[in-house]
This record gives sequence, structure tokens and C-alpha cells, in this order.
Amino acid sequence: MTNNSIPEWMLQLFSNVDSKNTDGFVQFFTPDGYFRFGNNPPATGQAEVFQAVTAFFEMIDGIQHDFLQAYKAGDTEILEGYVTYTKRGAQVLDPIPFCCVFEMRGEKIFGYRIYVDAAPLFSA
Repeated sequence: MTNNSIPEWMLQLFSNVDSKNTDGFVQFFTPDGYFRFGNNPPATGQAEVFQAVTAFFEMIDGIQHDFLQAYKAGDTEILEGYVTYTKRGAQVLDPIPFCCVFEMRGEKIFGYRIYVDAAPLFSA
């Protein structure tokens, strides 16, 4: 359910996420950019972002995002939607609401914060 108000760059970013393409994902960041998933410590710099995202992708069988709405305020962009995780062993979880906040520097992401309750992903 992709909303027409979602900027093209976000659609491209999440296409990389949903295909677990870490190289493509990292290309959206400034060299000194940071990425924070939930309450985990931030990964700073493209190399750390690459490592953190690779480790996460290795923990899951799949991921799919559906978007609700995007907002822009100055250099900050926000995206709301639902994420569906497929755990190892092909167990598909119910969609979970998420919100992403992007601090932009021109066309690149300097800061990317994901707010999501990922507890179901890590439960037995």
C-alpha cells in the first residue's frame, strides 16, 4: 500500500532494505552518517552502518515495508508505516507499526532513527 506522497528516494532506500541489499542501503548515507535501530546504540560512519545492517539482515529471513505517510520539516523527513518481518524458519510476524526519522544533508542521510517495537522479532 504505497502512498503517492512517499518521496522517490525513500522508495529506493526501502527497496534496498526489503531486498536485504546492504551495499545499496549504505550508499544513501553521508560518510559520517549514523543509523539507530530502536534503543540500540547508533552505528556511525558507513562502515559501522554496513556492519550493523548486515548483522540484522543475517538474523531474519525477510522484511517488507508498507508506507502510510511521509512528512518533511526543513532538513528532517519522517516516514510512517508497517513492517512485516519473517523470522528464521519462515515464521511471518504480524505487521508492526514503525516511524523513521531522517536528518538529511542535501540528498544524503546524515541521521536515520527507527522507532519500532521489535520485541516480537526477538521473542521465542
